[in-house]
Amino acid sequence: MKHRIAIVTGIVLVAVFQFALAANPAPAKARVLGYPANQVQNLFQIQFTAIDGEDIVPRKRLNLDPGTYTLTARIPAEYTEAKVGQSKRKWTEDVDFELTLEEGHIYRVRGKWNRSDLETPYELVIEEVR
Repeated sequence: MKHRIAIVTGIVLVAVFQFALAANPAPAKARVLGYPANQVQNLFQIQFTAIDGEDIVPRKRLNLDPGTYTLTARIPAEYTEAKVGQSKRKWTEDVDFELTLEEGHIYRVRGKWNRSDLETPYELVIEEVR
């Protein structure tokens, strides 16, 4: 008998806990993705290296609370110069950009290589999926 009471009590506590979570859901985080490359469109993948000036381990995906952030993207060395002006020595570049994130939305960030533009050899492309 005591065993049954303990089981019923446990089930009731779990149900109450589930209803409490459903009534007060945590705000959904926004996802920022360093989306895969598309060679045909001269799009390349970037990595995120900092959030609001704080360095992080380079990664391709971030889950952040809604709000405005200054993110840092690492541009691979082969895209930091126009193809016509490339030297043998190349360096990666870290670029800061500001992004306002909304709850539950997904953002894709890629770089677009401008092969022949000596002034701006690349630009960031940000797509809001949802």
